[in-house]
Amino acid sequence: MSLRFFKRIRLLPGVSLNLSKSGASLSFGPRGAKVTVGPRGIRKTVGLPGTGISYTTHRSWGGKKAAPQKPPTVDPAAALEPGFFERLTMSDSEQALLAGLQELLRADEAAAFARFSESDRPDAAFLAGFLALAAGDAEQAESFLLRALRQEQGLGRDFARYGLSLELELAVTGTITAAIERPSAKAAKLALVEAYQARQKFSEAIDLLLELQEREPEEPVIRLSLAELLFELALDSDTETELLEEVVRLGRGVKNDSAAAAGVLYYQARALRELGLTEQAVEQFSALLRKTADRPEELLKAIRYERALAWDELGKSADCRKDLERLYAEDPDYLDVRKRLRELRTTPETDTP
Repeated sequence: MSLRFFKRIRLLPGVSLNLSKSGASLSFGPRGAKVTVGPRGIRKTVGLPGTGISYTTHRSWGGKKAAPQKPPTVDPAAALEPGFFERLTMSDSEQALLAGLQELLRADEAAAFARFSESDRPDAAFLAGFLALAAGDAEQAESFLLRALRQEQGLGRDFARYGLSLELELAVTGTITAAIERPSAKAAKLALVEAYQARQKFSEAIDLLLELQEREPEEPVIRLSLAELLFELALDSDTETELLEEVVRLGRGVKNDSAAAAGVLYYQARALRELGLTEQAVEQFSALLRKTADRPEELLKAIRYERALAWDELGKSADCRKDLERLYAEDPDYLDVRKRLRELRTTPETDTP
């Protein structure tokens, strides 16, 4: 999990000035498609409104063209320094929150966590929970996130008051990342699911995801998190068939129109294969591979790999080899592709009918 924090100043509709620890930058574009020009180059972010998912590409200044003049360096932490009279009316808890945000801007996450821990503001508990999760302390993360959720109506209130934005990424699966812009109950619950899983509190994680899904049944990120959790549990459970069938149900009606939706369908296809419906799994993997735009590279590799295994189960060694060879060309060290290709060299090819 990575975390970036900045103060955004809106200059014109669709244009904003971002102050962060790396300097100043300008962002252009509506929500969901944004280009940021800064001292390190150009960053393009394409998001999917309503899904919480976004992907970022970066191009450094370079080539034959001269690099633009570097914007003047700013101290973003200073922008959060309250005035003398403002500080007089500010509670100790609010001052601790601001101090934590300043430490976060200075990239001192340990100091930020300490200051957030001193505050009883819900946004402070939210940030402390994410910092603990990033540090691998799931127990602390659970404690702070639950504290934030006990005041969920106040989540994001301080950020709105100070005009702050947050760029925080939460790994929902190994290939899909949810981008979070501000503290919210939904973001806290998704992070809490990760903390529960890390502590092997699987029942609590499932219950929380089911609660989220009941409120937002069409939200692909929630479906994806639930599908991954149920699939992983199915592989080591006495109720394997029931869990796999639930993963298949989660994929019903899902259209391959976003990366998160593709992730749900990927787990549905894997569940079909585990249930012995290998031909149907191949059809689904193939359909997913026909749409690659805006899909994470690692997700596409995982889909192709699983299709190769399905081809192998069907005795289609030629098709299996094609997928493995393409994976090898893209990433020679991907899982056990090298080993499987060596084994296929001694296997007679079977033509696809």
